Amino acid sequence: MCTTNLWCMTKSNTKATLRAAGGQLKPEELVLRFWEGAIAGTYVGHSESYQEPNGMMWLGRGGTMRGQSPPRLAFFRKILSESPAEGLEPIDKWQNYPFAGKHAQYYLGYFGTQKPASWPVMLFKTDLKDGMKFRAEVIDTWNMTVAPVDGVFEIRKHDDYYFADKDGRSIPLPGRPYMAVRLVRVP
Repeated sequence: MCTTNLWCMTKSNTKATLRAAGGQLKPEELVLRFWEGAIAGTYVGHSESYQEPNGMMWLGRGGTMRGQSPPRLAFFRKILSESPAEGLEPIDKWQNYPFAGKHAQYYLGYFGTQKPASWPVMLFKTDLKDGMKFRAEVIDTWNMTVAPVDGVFEIRKHDDYYFADKDGRSIPLPGRPYMAVRLVRVP
């Protein structure tokens, strides 16, 4: 369990099977930290520490990454490569769910260990205007799938803080942890 942000960011990259190495992160927790780091505007790294049958420490000499996290981190990298070239910036740290992206163009929200059954389309106001349209996708970060959401979401001003879908629609989610949504503006 991390006790400070600095500790979390420095230890998020350690997945150890040796108690002395100090990691002990489960694959789900490791992948979660990468997603949370990206949404928070932080770069997270990864290394593995385990003793191979020949007695060598993987961290000490490199080798083939094993386990459940490497393919999920490759999927994470693919999602990031599809993001704006200038990178992701935190959108609004005070929302119920953290989002990163580029205001009025691209939004990536991550729900972490929460299990919402839906997410009302509500975007922080910066640079948004009535009538802007977005397509949406649901990303299952653990099962490594991207599912398009039917239709286009047209937004209008909801209050002094948010713009929302003009018809009050929500994006259905499966009620599982490790889900994300991506909204991309369409002309």
